[in-house]
This record gives sequence, C-alpha cells and structure tokens, in this order.
Amino acid sequence: MCISPIEGTTREGTTVRLQRALGQCRIAIEDAAAAQARDRLDLLWRNPIFAPLPGTVRERLAAQLVPVSASVDDSIIREGDDGDRFFLVAEGRLDVIAKHNHVATLRPGDHFGEIALLHDSTRTATIVAKTPVRLYALTAEDFLSAIKNHPASRQAAEGSVATRLAELQHVLAHTA
Repeated sequence: MCISPIEGTTREGTTVRLQRALGQCRIAIEDAAAAQARDRLDLLWRNPIFAPLPGTVRERLAAQLVPVSASVDDSIIREGDDGDRFFLVAEGRLDVIAKHNHVATLRPGDHFGEIALLHDSTRTATIVAKTPVRLYALTAEDFLSAIKNHPASRQAAEGSVATRLAELQHVLAHTA
C-alpha cells in the first residue's frame, strides 16, 4: 500500500492527510518483482554452466536463487571450510585468495563455489568482497540436481573446475 501526503492549510496551521493508493504500489511491486526475476534468469542464461539447461530448469533455478549481499572486506567463503552453496555474482567485485595469494578477481556474471560441490571437498580459496556485492546462492542440492542430468552443463562445470585448479596451481607455484 502506498501512502502519499496531501497538505492543507487551516487557521490552526498546516495539516497533513494521508491518501492511500493501492493500485499504483501493486503495479510498482509487480514490476520490481518481474525485473528481479528477469535479472536472475539473465544471470543463469549468461553463465556457461547453466546456459545449456532447458528453459524450464533455468526458471526453476531462478526461483531457488537466494539473494546474498556483502560489504567491502566481508568474506563470503573461507579456504578449508566445507562447501554448501554455489554463488553467482550479480554486482560488485570479489578477490579470490588462496594460501594468502591473490588468484583472481570475480566480476558480475562470474560464479564460484563449484569445486567443493562437484568434488565433495573443502573450499580451495577464500572469496572476499572488494566492493559492495550482490550475489545469488544455490544450495549444493539445488546446484547438483540441476546439472547432474544435463551432460553439457556438467561438462561446463567440470571445465570451470579444471581451469580454476590450474590457475590456482600456477599462482601457488610462482609464489613458493
């Protein structure tokens, strides 16, 4: 419900009466919800892991995404912790740090968390917000069930894991 003030002046002073405008607020809320749903679907569509999935699966995943926000210097995940979620970056930048070494910077459209989920292992790096960030998270169960029966998605996820582990090994080899 939207409430807007209507001013009036009397001998006693200025009075303010509130007016309800239900229809306008409902439309604004519905427009915002539709825009957020489109943003979620677009993020999934642009991600190489989810792009090969049928539209119905992406729509289900979009509904399962949980919004997460973080401030500068907040750790989203920590190296060595158990993995329980997969993340998509909607806004902001994050640093990937392993064994106290900067490995990469993540930007909107990027993802993280797949290594621990696919390999049933602990987190290989710490992810720290470099700017305020807006993320979406999927539970391990939602992530794995979405890609397990879709070979192209599973292959894209495994390709991401291979690339990231190679990048991690390269950085650590040059800092030893």
